[in-house]
Amino acid sequence: MTHREKASNSSVAFLRFIGSPKADPFYWEKVRYISSKTPAHEGSMSLIYKAFDSREGKPVAIKILQPFIDDEEHKQLIKKEAEVINSIRHPSVPFVYDVLSVESPDGPTTAMIMEYIEEKTLEQRLKSGPPLSPREAIDVVRQTGAFIDFLDLSSGHTLFNGDLKPSHIFLTYPNIRIIDFASSTLANEKGEEYDPNFSAPERRFRFGQEIVRNAASEEFSLAAIAYYIITGHTIDINDRKKTTFKKLSKWNVRYDFSEYEINKLNQVFTKALAFDPKERFPSSSQFADEFSIVMQSAKTKKTLLNLKTVFNF
Repeated sequence: MTHREKASNSSVAFLRFIGSPKADPFYWEKVRYISSKTPAHEGSMSLIYKAFDSREGKPVAIKILQPFIDDEEHKQLIKKEAEVINSIRHPSVPFVYDVLSVESPDGPTTAMIMEYIEEKTLEQRLKSGPPLSPREAIDVVRQTGAFIDFLDLSSGHTLFNGDLKPSHIFLTYPNIRIIDFASSTLANEKGEEYDPNFSAPERRFRFGQEIVRNAASEEFSLAAIAYYIITGHTIDINDRKKTTFKKLSKWNVRYDFSEYEINKLNQVFTKALAFDPKERFPSSSQFADEFSIVMQSAKTKKTLLNLKTVFNF
């Protein structure tokens, strides 16, 4: 089959995969991979394309750095991230098929060819769909907590994601998928990139020291994610003395809790979101267990009171 015939067949498969007859295809690696010229996702440092692998006949994700990143240290991030992902043997980590030097829509670059995940991220679900059921919320928090502890223990306390947030958690079954290890301790020594809404104060403020990424800072991120799940709002770190979050009440949560359960949740979040890392739970799994004990008796609100979580409270 000629390159022209192969490109034609790949284009048909790609358009069927994308579901749009107007998509403008772009060919990667001598027409093996075909995607739209427009990325499916754009992050602060990377672009991700939804592509079709014409050789294997399956969808893939292609991750490259933003074209404005031109320093040599950051250019190595894609390779380093792929190495980190391939070093982790866990069902919550997506597969990396290859790392290639390719011609992208913005010029030559290094690309990571990854497993394509069809399901929504936690961020997408919370913004556009109904709240998670209590069981779903428990599963997400428990699985993420177990993953944090797995990385910590299996790496000898050297590997941490560094940028846990709802947009990096895919709601796949039976195991969630956690993506983006570009800010992890073993891929990015500096680790400047983070989301302030889900990052521990020691990661944000530094206090003249190196950026902190450890088990305690990961637990903080998990607690911030859990808070976001049940309220629809992020926490607020407004100074260097304490972590602040709006105390929970029956009016600002997406679930029905008893007064005792509300008070218990406030105690759990106060500990997990403590400004001082030493005051937090000993592990992310322990926080997840305490959170789950309260959540297991909760019920998702089915009244217009849920609309309160859309606005500031």
